[in-house]
Amino acid sequence: MRKPVNDLSRGATVKDIVTTVAITAIQADQVILKREAETEAAA
Repeated sequence: MRKPVNDLSRGATVKDIVTTVAITAIQADQVILKREAETEAAA
């Protein structure tokens, strides 16, 4: 997979959800930065 994927259990707390959203956002940013760096290197 090329995109971040995270899973929450049915018993997830609000804190679990917020933490997972934050981690997913960071992972997505890293994917974007990596793609931008690859594009710049290829140019």
